Amino acid sequence: MRSLAKTSISLAAAGLLAFSLAACSTTSESTESTSSSPTSSAESTPTPVASIPSLSGVDTAVLLDSGFAAALTSLGLTP
Repeated sequence: MRSLAKTSISLAAAGLLAFSLAACSTTSESTESTSSSPTSSAESTPTPVASIPSLSGVDTAVLLDSGFAAALTSLGLTP
């Protein structure tokens, strides 16, 4: 009786393992769609969402939130 239980558990575990590995694999169709051949739609330049005018000045400064600057400093980064 113990042998039958061990065999059943082993078969169930093997089935679950095979199913989980099959679920993570890719199909040949998805591999073909990620090929390195250039396409016109993928290589076209997207239209910009915003434009920044020319800045005239010597220095440019950005004011960071004090909490954000403290977090950067705690990570050892220089804001």
